[in-house]
Amino acid sequence: MVISNGTLEALKWLGLVLMTLDHANKYVFAHGLPGAFELGRLAMPIFGFVLAYNLARPGALTSGAYARTMKRLALYGVAATPFFIGLGGLLSGWWPLNIMFTLLVAAGVLYLGSAHETEKIVR
Repeated sequence: MVISNGTLEALKWLGLVLMTLDHANKYVFAHGLPGAFELGRLAMPIFGFVLAYNLARPGALTSGAYARTMKRLALYGVAATPFFIGLGGLLSGWWPLNIMFTLLVAAGVLYLGSAHETEKIVR
C-alpha cells in the first residue's frame, strides 16, 4: 500500500482537528457539544495509523527512524504529563499514562518486530 505524503499530512491535520475538538468539548464545554466525543475518538486511530505507516517505510530501521521517534514520544510524553495530571488524568491522576506513552509502546513493539524480521532475513 502506498499513500502519498499529502494524504498523510491531511490525515495528521484531521487527527489534530478532531483531537482539539475532543479536548475543547471535555475541558471547555463540559461534554456539551453533541457528537464531539464520538468524532474525537477517531483521532487516536488516525495518529496510530500515520505512525505505523511512517515506521513501515523502507529503510526506517536502518535510518534510525525508530530511535528518533521513540525519543520524541518519550520526551513529549514527559512534557505533557504535568498538564495531563493537572487536568485530571484519566482514572487516578497520572495513571494510565498519557497517549504519547501509548504511541511509544506501539513504536517499541513495531521496532522489535522489525528488528526480529531483519535478523531472520540476515540468517
